[in-house]
Amino acid sequence: MDRRSFLEKSIAGAIFGGSLASLVSACSNLNGKSGEDYKIGICDWNFRKAENLANFDDAKKFGLQGIQISKKDKSAGQFVSKELMEKYKAKMKETGIEVASVAPTHVNVKRIMEKRGECVELVCSAVDAANELGCTNMLIPLFHLQDFATRKTVEPNVAAIIDFFKEVAPYAEKKNVYLSMEDSVSSKDNKRIIDSVGSDHLKVYLDIYNCMHYGHDTIPEILELRGGYIGQVHMKHNQSNLLSEKGGWPADTEKCIDALLDVGYKGWLVLEFHGYDIKKYKMTYDELIKANVEYLKNSKFFKA
Repeated sequence: MDRRSFLEKSIAGAIFGGSLASLVSACSNLNGKSGEDYKIGICDWNFRKAENLANFDDAKKFGLQGIQISKKDKSAGQFVSKELMEKYKAKMKETGIEVASVAPTHVNVKRIMEKRGECVELVCSAVDAANELGCTNMLIPLFHLQDFATRKTVEPNVAAIIDFFKEVAPYAEKKNVYLSMEDSVSSKDNKRIIDSVGSDHLKVYLDIYNCMHYGHDTIPEILELRGGYIGQVHMKHNQSNLLSEKGGWPADTEKCIDALLDVGYKGWLVLEFHGYDIKKYKMTYDELIKANVEYLKNSKFFKA
């Protein structure tokens, strides 16, 4: 099936064959969390890896509320099989743990430029999965929008990504799923991409560590995204992986929280870890997760 036929068929299905999840999604706020401003989740790649149902049990054990799910293999096409979808739904019902967002992590700038058709198909399939699982956010990693040596934005890559999102964003709009770019460029460049695409369902996936890793100052970057440009947030620290630690990237998580509150962000706070060495940090992985969950629960997100 060619790309155009795939999109036309899928959009028709979204309009005429909507599921209960799509109806719920359409009535939700930006991140699909009606009635609550913030919830805490974690990436599945920081638990037991992709497609492992035990992630939901672990999330419940640590007092988390959601999992960001990814795809195990790099193949194009279906993001979640029918069989796995039913298992996810059953596990969500059993544990009360939600899917915070979906992450087709094998979609990237190079693959979009070389195999755009399969990327369109995979993103649209991930949109379907998000819709069926009752979440409204998707992470799309696009780190090579920047030349890492010079820290300059690569304009041909930006042009290709704008063109790509012009193709897939209308499908995401039909199913009320927000496509959030996690990338290496500045907030100003991200806004330029979003404004060029012209869809309110294209956002920034903000990572408070990645901002500095790719040469940008976290606080000004957050403040630049005022006005609803942030789709979802990774809470991450590069030193000990403890959000409470001062210094490193970001230098002060508390100031990041202040900035996120200032711009009016509401939604999921997704924990992600930047590598972990127990010999260096003298804390077990379980203790690290518990410490970060407690830090967030006692932060201004929940006390403002």
